[in-house]
Amino acid sequence: MRERWRPVVGFKGFYEVSNMGGVRSVDRVIRCGSVRADGTKDARLFLGRPIRQSTLPKCGHKKVGLWKRGVEKTCRVHRLVMAAFVGPCPKNKEVAHEDGDPANNRLKNLSYKTHTENQRDMRRHGTAPRGERNAHALLTAAKVREIRRRAKKGPHGIKAKLAEEFGVARSTITAVVKRRNWKHI
Repeated sequence: MRERWRPVVGFKGFYEVSNMGGVRSVDRVIRCGSVRADGTKDARLFLGRPIRQSTLPKCGHKKVGLWKRGVEKTCRVHRLVMAAFVGPCPKNKEVAHEDGDPANNRLKNLSYKTHTENQRDMRRHGTAPRGERNAHALLTAAKVREIRRRAKKGPHGIKAKLAEEFGVARSTITAVVKRRNWKHI
């Protein structure tokens, strides 16, 4: 597959994105405010270069910081690729990675899907933010097992005691014991 470049939506003339997931700035001439003796404005040539991508720690997606008029905007690379090559994201859709690798931003690996379809794919790939991989999880798999073991043996009122001990709500303990939460454990 040959690498093709297109302007980044909203940053035309400043940045380009490729169908292989690369992002670069473009060569451009910037007119400065100072005026020469002959009446012409000074100009500076800025050479384009690849933009360094960083990885979001929780989800693994790649992001870049793009500048325009002195303001930086953080953008996820997969969204830039889809907007440039496919078009704007339809309502109630999001960008999905077909192979489950959030760092693979090649156009052939991306598509627009509903949130439900994307979640189904993530479960199939094993990349769904379940259990400890969920950024908001207060419990671990070991703690869930311990809660279930103790709740099974414990007397009436044990759920309130467990909730206090593990630093969660009583309803969370109930959901764990009845397997509404942490079903995969």
